[in-house]
Amino acid sequence: MGRYVRLTLAARFWRKVDRSGECWEWRGAQVLAGYGYFGISHGIPSHAHRVAWVLTYGAIPRGLFVCHRCDNRLCVRPTHLFLGDALTNMRDMDAKGRRRSVVTRAKLSRADVEAIRASYRWGDGGTLAKVYGVNSSTISRVVNEKRWR
Repeated sequence: MGRYVRLTLAARFWRKVDRSGECWEWRGAQVLAGYGYFGISHGIPSHAHRVAWVLTYGAIPRGLFVCHRCDNRLCVRPTHLFLGDALTNMRDMDAKGRRRSVVTRAKLSRADVEAIRASYRWGDGGTLAKVYGVNSSTISRVVNEKRWR
């Protein structure tokens, strides 16, 4: 009968990481938002980049986020990660053009809205709606600044 060897948390974690590139990419499970997902133990999930931080630097102080310098959600390379509060995280997302809006269900980013307003000509709302995956009334509200003021 074979002998069962129990791996440490660190060994279980790092064996799911591809270290061949500049970013060390998570190759395990992912959550819908595109972040790596790691089960610390039965019923205790965590984002992979947060686990990488804890394994490398120690506990994450309450209320802080583990943010990516590289903006690669699958990256778990500790030198690509930094701690920040909610404001730091939002400013980082804004600087990288990733924050869509205060409402997380929004389909359009600020860059999308600016592009729509810059390219809109009377009557092409339907075409823009197809390009951006929204309906023409959304394009109308964007152009007329009823949304995204």
